[in-house]
Amino acid sequence: MNKKKLNIILADDEMHVRMIIKAYLAPYNVQITDVRNGREAVESLKKNPLIDLLILDYSMPVMDGGEVLKWIRKNPKLSRLPVIIYTAGGFSGPQERYFKRSAEGYLEKSNLGEDLIPTIKEILGDKFKKS
Repeated sequence: MNKKKLNIILADDEMHVRMIIKAYLAPYNVQITDVRNGREAVESLKKNPLIDLLILDYSMPVMDGGEVLKWIRKNPKLSRLPVIIYTAGGFSGPQERYFKRSAEGYLEKSNLGEDLIPTIKEILGDKFKKS
C-alpha cells in the first residue's frame, strides 16, 4: 500500500539544525524540503503551495521567520497553512502574543528534541504517521 507522504518545508539557516530535525522526522512518512532562509521558504511555497506543514526558525538572514509568517497569513492560498515557529532566544511580550495567535506551534530551539514531534502530532493528527 502506497501512503501519500506529508510535504513539509523546513526553514533554518543552520545546516546542523536542519539535519537534526530531519533525523527526528526520518521515521515518519514525510517528504522534507529544507531551505536556508525565509526568502527561500517563500519561493518554495510559491512553487508548491500544497504543503502540509512549515517548520520555521524565527532568526534567519535575508527574511526572518516573523516576516514569512506574516506573508503566509496575508496570502489567501496559504493562510491556513500550519506553521511551527521556533527560536533560540524564546519569545516575549507582543511577539509572543502574535505567535500564539498566528502560528499553530511556537517552540524554543533548546527544547526541539522533546517538543517537536508531539507538537506536529497535535497539529496534524492521524495524518502524521510512521513509515
